[in-house]
Amino acid sequence: MNYGIVWVPTTPSCGFALNIALCIRTKLERELSVKQFAKIDIFVQEGKHDNKEAIDRQVNDKERVCAALENEDVKGAIEDLIKERPVH
Repeated sequence: MNYGIVWVPTTPSCGFALNIALCIRTKLERELSVKQFAKIDIFVQEGKHDNKEAIDRQVNDKERVCAALENEDVKGAIEDLIKERPVH
C-alpha cells in the first residue's frame, strides 16, 4: 500500500515544520499495522514553506528519520506530541 500525505505548516517560516512532519510519519507508521509493507510519502504543500524541499527530503529518507529519532530530545518531543490524550 502507498500513502501520500500533503500537509500545510502554520507559516512559511515555521521552525517546527520538520518536527510536525516527523510526528505525522511516526504516528502513521505506528497506526498502520502493515507498516512493513506500506510506503508513506509526506510532503509540504507546494508554496507553503520556505524550506519545503529540505523538509520533504528529510522526512522521506529512512536513514535521516532514524538518525533524527536517535536523538533523545527529538524523540522525546515527538513522543510527547503524538501521545494519546483524553478527550473532554
